[in-house]
Amino acid sequence: MPLSARPARATMVRHREPLHEMNDGLRSFAMSSMVATFRMDAHGLGESLVKLHRDEGLCKCARDLDKLTDKMGNLLLAGAFMCDEEIWSQTFDNYEEYRSSRVSEYFARMIGLLSEHRVRISPSIWSLTTAFALIEGSVAELGYGVNVLRAATPYLFRGWQQLPERLRSWVRLDASERETREGDDGPPPGALARDE
Repeated sequence: MPLSARPARATMVRHREPLHEMNDGLRSFAMSSMVATFRMDAHGLGESLVKLHRDEGLCKCARDLDKLTDKMGNLLLAGAFMCDEEIWSQTFDNYEEYRSSRVSEYFARMIGLLSEHRVRISPSIWSLTTAFALIEGSVAELGYGVNVLRAATPYLFRGWQQLPERLRSWVRLDASERETREGDDGPPPGALARDE
């Protein structure tokens, strides 16, 4: 019997599990990096990314991982939330550059840091960051104010045991979104001091 004559049910493929599962290393990275992010712990955030790369064997030729940990943590934290100058100034020359940077700019800077410290990028991180850049670009193009971190939070912090982290994330997201809206009127006082 030709395929077109078969009942549709016979040609359907059913999956009981998601097609793309996260491996244990990536799952651990996602959890530890999100907890560090919502705690505003730049060092912990950088540490989780370096650990993922180390665990995947991508640091064999690496140099000065302690410095990479701090630089990467500040970069990623600045990309996740509106941060104080002490964090964003570690990566950006001025407030305007910081405010106007999109995911693709953070991605390029992350690749630059990994390259500078001779760490090969994790294929998993490459895929995740590419996906976030596409989502961010699409959302920006459509003009919607979707916060990807807010959307991901319920999937990261499940169950009553993780309720404190979930509550902490809501508070941090609310504050960052408020600062983003208020920041649309211009830089905060003192943010231009670096350019003078």
